[in-house]
Amino acid sequence: MFLKIICVGRLKNDLERKIFKRYEKLITYIAPKVGFSSIKLTELSESRSKKTIVRKTEEAQLILKKCHRNAHLVCLDQHGLSMNSVQFAEWIGELRHESAHEICFLIGGPDGHGDLVKEATKTNLALSPMTLSHGLARVVLSEQLYRACTILAKHPYHR
Repeated sequence: MFLKIICVGRLKNDLERKIFKRYEKLITYIAPKVGFSSIKLTELSESRSKKTIVRKTEEAQLILKKCHRNAHLVCLDQHGLSMNSVQFAEWIGELRHESAHEICFLIGGPDGHGDLVKEATKTNLALSPMTLSHGLARVVLSEQLYRACTILAKHPYHR
């Protein structure tokens, strides 16, 4: 099973990019040990439309094109499910045993997710009840994915 992070927009902050790359490398090392093939980041261009609804729709279409038809879509949303790290690891572990081809974590553009994504999403997940910048959300998500893999592998990283 593949882990994907699909984001509208590109990381502009070098520190966030460096931290994300660190966790991406760590996940790539440990993921196969717990039944995941790899992790992949896909960055999509923000829509340039002047109308918010059109921007969100265009971005939603781009996001969905990057997901396998049998993917489990996880929409990052501050109003979504809140889990601690162990619960998140257990949930990821359960999804690993289902028939999904990949788990796609979706980070929308500045205006949020379009209705097409919301309708296709199986899970809404909150990283925090606070609003996070898109770059920080990627860093937090990548660290939590690494932590989930280490929990599943019974590695001492999570103590």
